[in-house]
Amino acid sequence: MKRARENKTSWNQKRKALSWTIEWIFLIPSTGDEYKILDDRVPDTDTLSEAAAKHLEKDPLLTAHFSEDAPFALQYLLRDVNSPTTARAYIQLDPEHNFKDNLRNCTVLEFPTIVVARDVPPQYTLVPKPNPQHGHDEAPQTKTEIEEEPRIEDVVSMADVVKSLVKDDLAYVAGMAADDDALVPKIFKEEEGVESSSSSSSSEEEEEEDEEETGVQGKEGTHVQAADPAPLVEESEPCPTQL
Repeated sequence: MKRARENKTSWNQKRKALSWTIEWIFLIPSTGDEYKILDDRVPDTDTLSEAAAKHLEKDPLLTAHFSEDAPFALQYLLRDVNSPTTARAYIQLDPEHNFKDNLRNCTVLEFPTIVVARDVPPQYTLVPKPNPQHGHDEAPQTKTEIEEEPRIEDVVSMADVVKSLVKDDLAYVAGMAADDDALVPKIFKEEEGVESSSSSSSSEEEEEEDEEETGVQGKEGTHVQAADPAPLVEESEPCPTQL
């Protein structure tokens, strides 16, 4: 995380060039100690010797140890981040070429780390610069920009997962269709049962009402009978006539 915070690499719109953050490691000839300088806004159009000369000529410690060395005569080594750290593997760069040409096809961790020495230390291992792929040169890449390619095993397992998901979805849809087909006649049967029961109950109610009306009519016929009208004039005995 510290290296990411220190990275000030950006695109210079005015110069139409990339401005690098460069970590310089100058190896002191007499002691072999490392003297580190973090340099910001280094145009990729500058040559390595020009960029290093600004520190070799101005820094008192470097001036004292490299005053007799011309900047272009020194060794410039780029740390190879693709090799293990314990291997101390470095790529030899050309001091007469600019950063753009030197870093082409190379990989850096956030920003380049370049060792400047009078001679290549014996504990260092020089590795060849990566060759361009697909017939053309590639711009330098940082570790954060590299994406790991999927393995064949992962692709196969992902395909199996997709197939199983599609199979489950089809089975689920088929099951839903079957449930719908089984559910429709059941609903119709239930509706028919409800209608038949309602019609039977209504017919029974109508029959009961008819019976009640018949009973009422029968009772009225037995109890309500017109009585014979009483004679309005009483019969009288015949009167005797006198002769």
